[in-house]
Amino acid sequence: MNEPRIIARHVTIERERAGRDLAPSGVPAEVGVLVASVSVNAIIPEYWTEWTYTVPLEMRGIIGNGQLVWVPLREKVVLGVVVALSQQEAATGIKPIHAVVEPTFCLTPRQLNLASWMSERYCCSLFHAASLMMPPGVERRVIETYRLTDAGRAADPALLTPTQRQIIAVLDTHAEDAGASLTELRAALGGALTSVLAALRKRGLVAMDARIKQERAPAAKRVPYVRAILGLEFEAPLTAPKQQAALDYLRRRARLDTAAPGNLPAGAVTVAAFRADTGLSAPILKRLADRGLVEMGSAAGYAPVVEERSVPAPVLTDAQQVAWDRVAEAMRDAAGTTFLLHGVTGSGKTEIYLRAVAASVRAGKGAIVCVPEIALATQMVKRILARFPGQVALLHSGLKDAARFANWERLRRGEATIAIGPRSALFAPIAEIGCIVLDEEHDAAYKQDALPRYHARAVSRELARTSGAVCILGSATPDLATFAAAKRGVIGYLSLPERVRPTAGNGAESILQLPSVELVDMREERRNGNSGIFSGALVDLLCQAHAAGEQAILLLNRRGSATFSQCRACGHVLICPQCDVPLVYHADRERLRCHRCDFEMRPTVRCPRCGMPEVRAYGVGTQRVEEETRRLLPGARVVRWDQDSLRAEGGHESILRRLEAREIDVLVGTQMVAKGLDLPMVTVIGVVNGDTQLHLPDFRAAERTFQLLTQVAGRAGRRSPGRVVIQTQSADHPALIAAQQHDYALFARSELPNRERLGFPPYRQLVRFVHKQRDEAKARAEADRLAFALARAAYRNGHDDVELIGPAPCFTAKVRGDYLWQVVAAARNLAPLLRSFPVPYGWTVDVDPMSVL
Repeated sequence: MNEPRIIARHVTIERERAGRDLAPSGVPAEVGVLVASVSVNAIIPEYWTEWTYTVPLEMRGIIGNGQLVWVPLREKVVLGVVVALSQQEAATGIKPIHAVVEPTFCLTPRQLNLASWMSERYCCSLFHAASLMMPPGVERRVIETYRLTDAGRAADPALLTPTQRQIIAVLDTHAEDAGASLTELRAALGGALTSVLAALRKRGLVAMDARIKQERAPAAKRVPYVRAILGLEFEAPLTAPKQQAALDYLRRRARLDTAAPGNLPAGAVTVAAFRADTGLSAPILKRLADRGLVEMGSAAGYAPVVEERSVPAPVLTDAQQVAWDRVAEAMRDAAGTTFLLHGVTGSGKTEIYLRAVAASVRAGKGAIVCVPEIALATQMVKRILARFPGQVALLHSGLKDAARFANWERLRRGEATIAIGPRSALFAPIAEIGCIVLDEEHDAAYKQDALPRYHARAVSRELARTSGAVCILGSATPDLATFAAAKRGVIGYLSLPERVRPTAGNGAESILQLPSVELVDMREERRNGNSGIFSGALVDLLCQAHAAGEQAILLLNRRGSATFSQCRACGHVLICPQCDVPLVYHADRERLRCHRCDFEMRPTVRCPRCGMPEVRAYGVGTQRVEEETRRLLPGARVVRWDQDSLRAEGGHESILRRLEAREIDVLVGTQMVAKGLDLPMVTVIGVVNGDTQLHLPDFRAAERTFQLLTQVAGRAGRRSPGRVVIQTQSADHPALIAAQQHDYALFARSELPNRERLGFPPYRQLVRFVHKQRDEAKARAEADRLAFALARAAYRNGHDDVELIGPAPCFTAKVRGDYLWQVVAAARNLAPLLRSFPVPYGWTVDVDPMSVL
């Protein structure tokens, strides 16, 4: 066990905590020296290293396994997690734990085991894995406080500088245990004070404590409501039709409802629900209130996303019933079973999720529902909130720290039992988990691209196994590794092969055909004289949909107006000076922009290489598609949905709301439009270029193409027949043919043999090592060294099946001025090699990468 390399003096914690009697089980606090193995918040090659600290006497009744503590490390105080406690006869030279984090936080045994599993699988420290389970914002809420020591109080003023004397005078006015924060000291004395405080600490006159700032729960929001005043029904009808319609609606609600959701008065309805149900505006209510016909007010409570009313569960189709019966049986067995719920788009997978959540709640357990991106999953969130009013807590980075912490606390205290959010929701502090749902389990957003680089799919399976919960991985286009595991019997397989259409009331859902898909070979279009970006078939469908008052979606997974600018004289392409990628032309801002580092420059027609005025923009992006659509359909309401337009359009929720309200005729977007949205009036889908990802040098290129095309096609025809046109120059590619037929099995039969032949997942595991350097020669030399070290470690440890791909430059060889080189290791199981191989500084390790580009 490694010990800290720097010896630091002990700083005691608050005296009132010294009397607590919470001695760790099996460790007598009064015998010998109690030492703790701590995983600290530091990046070191031997990520599995745990540092050894002594446990001060006053902490022996507090600290246990999983405790979050402050420890000294290299002249700093950092966070750490206690992994184990043991007794030693002596502990010479070992530094003591600095303090316990306030308010105290301790991982449960289940959380500690999960963090340990993630640490080993994803080559990260146990602390970095455990940090996912800590209270939101714990590291950002650190406050450094300073207090006088006994030596500081007895210090000779003559031996101090004027500023040091001022600091000691200020600290002397504060309570001994409270101290003063750095902000308070700077406000009182001015200046940075950093070096002065460091000098006082070095002399032992001042001690520093690190505390966690308490987050206040957000103030309860006032929810506006309206209620009809009964007993006035015999008055003459109103002359304003809209006012009369509003009054009739409110009177029906008042007579029918004996209780209202949340803290609303009986018979009341929220203003938001009134607007959603009637389509009328709020000012009408004000006019009715002025006439004494309705009562308006507001009630305290968390404002729900939708009206919290009990929504009945629909009757299941035969296929849904078969799937649900197997899930229900597994939940009763509590054996930690994982299922792949493989259902075509619109097949009713969400209803299976909701029933699993309901069964968990009835059993007194909690549930976790994960979605790829919370901003694009408002429909799923609304359905869960409507089915389980008052029981749901949202967890995602879009919330402010205080709101996120308040929701985290609701789950920890059991006030809420259902957590919903992106991949981070997996680590919600739910005491007993009944089910875990990963909707759209194939989505790349479930892989974290920062330390720790975990995949939510693997973590959810492990969490379900250790919790005795059921894990449901749902998708119309599951990851091939998930599909292969289901076919081998490693996980259960549930099939929903038919699309369903919800019917009125809670009757059984009816069967609906999947949209027809036409592949259009753009090479033929060119030969026939069509040089535009839309094929004749797509033009016809767009015009027909617009004339019929239906909606259409156009997908192109490229932003901007033109994808590159090239000189017609010498062939030079304008490249970002910081990145090895072409600059994209954005016509709306008249700028050439890099989508990697956001570098911008004015467009130019004069070539920087040859000086000829022959630079022209080529390629097509979403802005160009938007412009061409407006020309094709004058008067149509065309909106673009990509990262460049989000701010101008009011964000994801605004675009989706307008789409649902039929305020948009044609939506042009990138892959965002392919997410799992239920849009009843969308009948036409046009894929402007189905080849954007198909020919990239990545083993998942065909799979991503099939998934994207199948998913976007699934947005059409949710209530009436839909039609899809995919424009391509690879009409004979197996991935496109399978997407045209909505045939996942056909795609899997063509792609899995290629993966097996080439040794890619799911047949072998991959680990990607990436290094970046400002100097290209140094980056290459470092990559050579790592490849040699990996090969030698594999040979010495008898790992004969390990194959190294590279070293080689990454697909994008330069980003933000750094040169990127990579080495990819492949074997059936790379865990034994990784456990014994300390990765040098400066390398990123990505286990099970989503891409090798």
